[in-house]
Amino acid sequence: MLHVLDDALTEAERVAVRDYFAGFKDSTKPNWADGSFDKIIAYGSPLSKLLLIAGRYVDLTSMVGCEYWSHLNKKSGWHKDTDETKLYRDGVESFPLCSCVYYPEVDLYRGGDLVFETFRITPITNRFVVFTPSMLHTVDDFLGSRLSVAVNSWGYKLESYK
Repeated sequence: MLHVLDDALTEAERVAVRDYFAGFKDSTKPNWADGSFDKIIAYGSPLSKLLLIAGRYVDLTSMVGCEYWSHLNKKSGWHKDTDETKLYRDGVESFPLCSCVYYPEVDLYRGGDLVFETFRITPITNRFVVFTPSMLHTVDDFLGSRLSVAVNSWGYKLESYK
């Protein structure tokens, strides 16, 4: 499953999401929002704007929380979005309900694509990507500036947040 949506938020929502997530400063550990889909949506935070979009494409009724983080001018290596505690402790891959990437602000001269094994997605401002979390992906080298926001919705609370 893969969905790419351009002009995902209104301009006011995009700016609110940009400003909110720009303050995270590339934390090394994602943040956790505890609660069901309905509870988090009712809160009305910038995070809830992104979950509302994801909820149009993925059933999030079993969600008990989500991890989220932002990257400013940072790329990732090849990976799958998985429960890293289970992976390293038990050797078991366990995936979130869905993986999402949102680009609230992009000013690239070249590169920076979200790359999967057989295709790539160019980041542009206000683009939202929802995909199956078991898909292997990375980010190309780039020149310029890009803020990306990642959200993984989970059907159980990760041990690292208990």
